[in-house]
Amino acid sequence: MDYTKTGRYQLILDLVCERSMFAIRRAVAPGGRYSVVGGLVRSLLSAATLGKLLSTGGRSMGVLMMRPNKADLTRVADMVSAGVLHTTVERTYPLEGVPEALRHLGENRALGKLVIEFD
Repeated sequence: MDYTKTGRYQLILDLVCERSMFAIRRAVAPGGRYSVVGGLVRSLLSAATLGKLLSTGGRSMGVLMMRPNKADLTRVADMVSAGVLHTTVERTYPLEGVPEALRHLGENRALGKLVIEFD
């Protein structure tokens, strides 16, 4: 599912940044915030430069940089468990599908998380 076409959000934390900053801006509600934490260098540069230019209407768009620490990671895990943070699972693969999953990921086609099931 492409979150840039499904609504307007107050907070988007993007781990990969595969969409254009213009599409992302449409998904950020007025007063909302978009932060990217990973992706290709060109995507991060786009978020850092265009994000500042597109931060209008009370929106904040840019790159989030911080030093990871155990307390923050535990807090995020707790928020996911509580249903406060959501992630998109694009596809689930059986264990024998790992090569296909890695190929899909390596081609930068994944638009969500890929899950490997262990029977």
